[in-house]
Amino acid sequence: PWMDYFSLVSAWLFLLWTGLMLAGFVADSGSYLLTVFCVLANAELFLHYACFLCLFTFMAHAPPTSYTLGVYNYTIGYLAFTLLYLASMTQHPSIATQALISGLYNGGSFMFTIGSLFLLRVFPAFGVLWCGSMCFAIGSCCFLLDALQLCTVDLDCGLPDTSRTLNLTGLILFLIGRIYFVLGSETSRLDLLFRERTAPTTHHDDPGQLSFLKRVYSRRETQGRGRRQPRQEQDVRRAWAKPKKEKREGGAGRSPHDFQI
Repeated sequence: PWMDYFSLVSAWLFLLWTGLMLAGFVADSGSYLLTVFCVLANAELFLHYACFLCLFTFMAHAPPTSYTLGVYNYTIGYLAFTLLYLASMTQHPSIATQALISGLYNGGSFMFTIGSLFLLRVFPAFGVLWCGSMCFAIGSCCFLLDALQLCTVDLDCGLPDTSRTLNLTGLILFLIGRIYFVLGSETSRLDLLFRERTAPTTHHDDPGQLSFLKRVYSRRETQGRGRRQPRQEQDVRRAWAKPKKEKREGGAGRSPHDFQI
């Protein structure tokens, strides 16, 4: 179950980075120190999402294509924002630098928007992770609208009022989305505080996750012990059992919650 731990640690780290960036923008949106922090935060987020893409490559059951495309777009988006803040560290940017900042802002915001739309296709409608993806989509639209209307960032006097409002709104929505994803990272084996559960419990968003864990993880743990399975557990396995042909098709019947970011 190491993937459960990695997903939950990632969800908490993403929430921490987003909360710190929001606090920095509220305190002082034009400070040089905030720009340096945003470079570090976006660089870490880029590397973290890139690690997820690498893990997807070596997983026995690859996640849905829409989910992989969503993570890919987020990876490129955070790379664009990392380069954007690096370019913003120049004291007197030239016209070429300002054009680069504008292009990176537009491109990164667009990638976040497209990535959020891909995630909305994966998760069950109005579930915890779907609501988080919707917050990401609306927040990305705020960034994209700011990029289209502003084009360049005033590095000396801070962001204009309209731009500041859009940025704060986008960050607040991203923070809410991160909270949803932390809640969605809870599994039948691990709770939000990294405590292992003694007995499996159904996920509040998608009972299919329990079925997958029972058919994969629980089977591995119980087969070698020679004990008879309780009647209730046998009924649950029988109810959620999938034909063997689906297993050979590469992850059929697997829940999107097993691949969350």
